[in-house]
Amino acid sequence: MIVGLHAPLFNVWNTEYPYFLRQTQRPAHPGQVHGFLARHDGLALPTFGFETRIESNHEKWYPASGSVGPPEFVKRVDSQDLLDYGVSRGKAEELMRLLAGVGSRRPADVVLAGHTHRHNEFSVRSSGDGELAYHMDFYTENPTHVYPTRFTRGWRNLGGGPVPETDVTYVDVVPGAAVDQTPWPMPYEAKYPYQVQVPPYANPLSEAADTSRWWAEHRPLVLQTASLGPLDIAQASFTGFRVLQVRNNVIDKIRFVSIPRLEANQYRMSWEDATRPEPPRRYQYLERSRPLGAPPAAGQPAAVVSPQPGFTSTVYRDGAGQLHELWWSANSTGRTNLTAVVDGAKAAGDPTVFVTAPGGDEVVLYRGIDGHLHSFYWSTGDVGRDSLTAPIGARTAVGNAVGFLGPDGVTQVMYRTEQGHIHNMWWTGQQPPGVGDATELAGAPPAIGDPAAYVNMVTNGTVVAYRAADHHIHTLYWDTGDVGHDDLSGVAQAPLATGDPASYVTSSNDVHQVTYRSADGHVHELWWVGAERVNHWDLTVPASAPPADSDPAVYYSAGTNTKHVIYRSADGHLNEIWWVPGGGRPAHVDLTLWALAPIAAPGRPAAFTIDGPNTQHVVYRGTDGHVHEIRW
Repeated sequence: MIVGLHAPLFNVWNTEYPYFLRQTQRPAHPGQVHGFLARHDGLALPTFGFETRIESNHEKWYPASGSVGPPEFVKRVDSQDLLDYGVSRGKAEELMRLLAGVGSRRPADVVLAGHTHRHNEFSVRSSGDGELAYHMDFYTENPTHVYPTRFTRGWRNLGGGPVPETDVTYVDVVPGAAVDQTPWPMPYEAKYPYQVQVPPYANPLSEAADTSRWWAEHRPLVLQTASLGPLDIAQASFTGFRVLQVRNNVIDKIRFVSIPRLEANQYRMSWEDATRPEPPRRYQYLERSRPLGAPPAAGQPAAVVSPQPGFTSTVYRDGAGQLHELWWSANSTGRTNLTAVVDGAKAAGDPTVFVTAPGGDEVVLYRGIDGHLHSFYWSTGDVGRDSLTAPIGARTAVGNAVGFLGPDGVTQVMYRTEQGHIHNMWWTGQQPPGVGDATELAGAPPAIGDPAAYVNMVTNGTVVAYRAADHHIHTLYWDTGDVGHDDLSGVAQAPLATGDPASYVTSSNDVHQVTYRSADGHVHELWWVGAERVNHWDLTVPASAPPADSDPAVYYSAGTNTKHVIYRSADGHLNEIWWVPGGGRPAHVDLTLWALAPIAAPGRPAAFTIDGPNTQHVVYRGTDGHVHEIRW
C-alpha cells in the first residue's frame, strides 16, 4: 500500500533534520534535544533545573510517565509542537493514524510527500494502546553525507536564564562512528565551521535479508525526496528521485537516483551505477579512546598490527602514568588498563610496542617512574609483566626505549642512559637479559635523543640510529662481531637534525632508511644499500609539503610498494609524504584536511600499514587529549 500526497502529514519545524534526533542517536544526545527545543520555543528558562522545565514544556517529546530510559523517537502522539511545519492540515492527524494501522485493516507501507523538498525518512509506529511514535533515521539505505545541522555548542546566561549558543556542522555517515560524537572545528575555512560523524542505521532495507519481516517492524515509512529541479543544498545534494523495487509482492528495495550523477554521465548509466550510494571519503577519520570510556592520553600513542589476525592495537599513557591498550578489528573494539590488570609500575615515558612474530606476543616497553625499563606482554591470554633493567643492575633509562625480535629468536631492546650512552639489552625466551654499552664499545659520541632501531633481516644485524650533540645522525651496528659506528650526516653532508630520527630497512633489496627533521622543518631521508655509501635527499621540497613541527613516523608498505612519512605541521595538521621507491617525485597529502579530522596535539604520530587490504593507518593524540585515527 503506497500513498502519495502533496504536503507532508508532519514535518520538523523549519524543515530541520538534526542528526541527534535520529533513532540511532536520540538516546545519546539529551543535551542537544534540550537545546533544539529551547531554541524553537523561545521561552524564558530558570537558571537551575532548566532541563526539567524544557521537558515539561514539550512533554510529548519524552516518554509518558513510568517509562524507563531515554526515547528513540522524535516525539509521540501527534504532529503538534514543532512537528507541524509546512504540513497538510484538516484531517491529517486522523489520516496518519489510519496509515499507521490504528482503526484500519493494516498499516500502509510507504507514504510519499513533497512540498518542502528535502530528503528525509520517518517510521511511524503504534503502541498497544494506539499511541503513535514518530521515529527518524536512514531506513531505506544509508547515505554518505546528510544535511548540515544546527547544534548547541554551549549555554550562556543572559540574566533571565540560560540560552543555547548554536552553530552549524557538516555531517558524514561513517561506520564505527560513536553515537554520542560531538562536532569539532573544520580543518579549513568553510561555509560551516564544524564537522561531525554519525553512525549508519544498523538495519536498513538495502541490507535486509528478510524484507517481509523488515516491513513488519518498520511500516509505515513516511518519505520525502528533494526536488527534481535546481532547488537543493549544495553541501549535501539529494536532487533526484526514488525508485521502489517490488519483488514477490514486497517492496524489496528503495533506491535513490541522483540527478547530478545522471547529468555528469549524460544520462547513460547502468542501473547499478545510477543507484550506487556515494562513496565514503577516501581518507576516513575515526574516534578511538573516548567512545570506549578510556581516559585522555598524556603522551604520544604507539600502534602496531596485533599478532591476533585482523586486529590492531594502540597503547598510550594517561595522566596518572597508567598504560592503556585500545584494540579493534572489523567487528569489535575494546580497551584494557594494562597497568591495573597486572599491578605494573607506573610510566614516566611514552610506550613503544612491537610484536615478537605472527601469532606471537605483543610487547610494550616503557620507562617507569623509577627510571627503570619495564614491559607488558600478551597474545590471546593474560597480560604478563617484567622488570627489565632493575633485576640485572643495569643503568636507568632516559627517554623512551625501542625493541624488536630478531630472526634468531633474540629479543633486543635499546635505550639511552643519563650519560647519553645507548645501551643494548638482549635475551632469548625466558633467559635473564644481558646488557652492553653499545656507545662505549663503538667509541661513538653520546646521544641527545631517543634511539630508533631495526633488525637487518639480510645479515641478522642490529642497526641503531640516533641524534648526537653535534646534531648529526649517527648509527651503531653489529651482528655477531664488534659494534661499528657511522656518522651518516657527516658522510652525506646532510643538514643538521633538530629532532629524533625514525628508521627501517626494506629487506627485499637491503635498502636502509633513516628519516629526520632539520631546523627549517624540512624532512630529510638518509638511505643506503647494504654496505654502500649513504645518500641524502630533502623530501619536503619535491613534495611541496609544509614544514614539520614534529618528528616523523615512517614505514614501507609492501602491498603497495610505497614509502610513507607522516608528521605534524605547525597548524596541527597531519601530513603525509609518500612515493614509490625509485619511482620519481614524492607526493604530499594533508591528511587532516582530506579526512576532516580533529587537530593533532604537538608530538610525533604513530603510523603503520596492514598488507592484504593494503590500508594505511595514522594514530595520534588530539588537542582534546583523546586518541584518534586517520586511515585510507
